[in-house]
Amino acid sequence: MCAVFVLAGCSKSERPVKPAPAMPAVKPQVASNAVPEKGAGAASAKKEFITAPAKPVTREVYAKTYPFPDGKTNAPVVSPEESMRAAKERGRATAWRLMGEAIVHTQQEMDKVGEQMAVVENAARTNDQVMAAWAVMGAKRAAYDAERGKIQGMADLYKAREAAKVRLQEFNSKGNDQGAVAAATELKAEIRRLGKAMVELELKGRAESISVKQAVDDWRASESGYQTSLMAVPGFGELAKKHQELSVQYASLVKRQSDFTKKEDRKHE
Repeated sequence: MCAVFVLAGCSKSERPVKPAPAMPAVKPQVASNAVPEKGAGAASAKKEFITAPAKPVTREVYAKTYPFPDGKTNAPVVSPEESMRAAKERGRATAWRLMGEAIVHTQQEMDKVGEQMAVVENAARTNDQVMAAWAVMGAKRAAYDAERGKIQGMADLYKAREAAKVRLQEFNSKGNDQGAVAAATELKAEIRRLGKAMVELELKGRAESISVKQAVDDWRASESGYQTSLMAVPGFGELAKKHQELSVQYASLVKRQSDFTKKEDRKHE
């Protein structure tokens, strides 16, 4: 009887252990290109993974060409570093091209406006006021040329420059001949040099001669009076204002192009 109670007590003191839930079977992932084993036991055999090597991080760069509708070509795949360098080079080339086109366009517009101003000016010279101012300016210019010609060395520079201009016209008439083009380039440089020397000599003459300075001042004043009379002509003032705006724009574009060239040259030093 005691044994029965002992057994009963023992059964009450030991509680049953709850079994741990069974983990679901994990189905191995098999690559779509896995190759199963052949032969006996192929159903239970493990499958091997075949993995492709990692592709480098690249970006496809396409040139915009036509007549392809999608604008793409068979451009090679390049690295981001190569693509960035190519993009910078294209950007610099585009900037240079656009500045050049803007300079040419502005120069052409200036020439058109200048031609329109000349037409209006010629027609306005029938006006008494304009004609009187024109005559005064012509007389003062003649007096200025006479005084300037008295400066020692000025006559020689003037003759040399005029002779160079005549030779330049001869070479220009020969078209695209390589020798003529080279000679014309040298003559243009020579004309600029002679002109600069004449300006420097004239400035020296103004400082040393009162008569030269007075002749210059009189001519400048007469020129200003003539321009004032022209500005009163209908249409001329608007054209003059437009020409001035284009002139400022042209000078700004030329300076930007020069600064751009200097900056690029410093990069390659």
